[in-house]
Amino acid sequence: MKRVLVSFLLSLMLLFTLKAQTVSTLVPGPSTFNDGLDVDMDGNIYASLYYGSTVTKITLNGATSIFASGFSSPNGLKFGPDGYLYVPSAAANKISKVSLSGQVSDYINIATPSELYFDKDGLLYVTN
Repeated sequence: MKRVLVSFLLSLMLLFTLKAQTVSTLVPGPSTFNDGLDVDMDGNIYASLYYGSTVTKITLNGATSIFASGFSSPNGLKFGPDGYLYVPSAAANKISKVSLSGQVSDYINIATPSELYFDKDGLLYVTN
């Protein structure tokens, strides 16, 4: 009986020390994105539409706009240490580099790129 009481009290203490998390909808309605996400230095979110060709920008106040387009199955977005957004196009077998103004340029051709990672030295790792 004593063990059960101690277990109950510990559980009760744990319950009251946990902090609640708040979940809110950032962008209500139909989505123009469903895959990769990354955040710029100003807190804007960038998201890709895998079965499409666009990257959407979501500002801190929730406004959305097409940031860049012309990709083929974009996914796994990642900002590089140079401030550019790198966008893998899985179906096009390449990674594009996008400036903060939305200017798209080819970066590298690679078979079915998916997720990107930059290490502390700025080296790019790619899964496919």
